Amino acid sequence: MSLLWIIRANYLEEYLIEIEFNSKEKGIIDFKNHLDKNIYKHLKKLENFKNFKLNS
Repeated sequence: MSLLWIIRANYLEEYLIEIEFNSKEKGIIDFKNHLDKNIYKHLKKLENFKNFKLNS
């Protein structure tokens, strides 16, 4: 079994991001209900959320 990693992520709208894995599988994640911890507080502002970046 090979490791999976995200190769592409695109902002769609609100708190939705489409991700693509190295296996070519794609999916959409809604992060709206996952930003409650203090560490993610700055991402609740939509303008900050839109400017996400993937680490490589």
